[in-house]
Amino acid sequence: MDGHLWTAERDGIQCNRVKSAITSENKSAVMDNLTNRKTGTKLPIEIYATVCEPILSLTSYLFKLTESIDNLTTLSGDNTKAITDAKTSTDNLTKTVGCVL
Repeated sequence: MDGHLWTAERDGIQCNRVKSAITSENKSAVMDNLTNRKTGTKLPIEIYATVCEPILSLTSYLFKLTESIDNLTTLSGDNTKAITDAKTSTDNLTKTVGCVL
């Protein structure tokens, strides 16, 4: 494998993480929160760590990288496009799945 996760695999992994984080003790509260959650808002605390931990390090890394590039006045345009595109994509992903900080 080349490290690429296909959509079905990615969705299956994410679904299994959510299912494993929901226990019989917190099921009702989590399900209510998920049902009423608006797109782009944070996931319920009961499942946030399980679902979001694997991608938050990437988000943090890209944020720090783009912040550093912003401070370098000699880099711009095509020199930084790939990094800023990656940060934008990661930001969109974290908001979509509820892993906002």
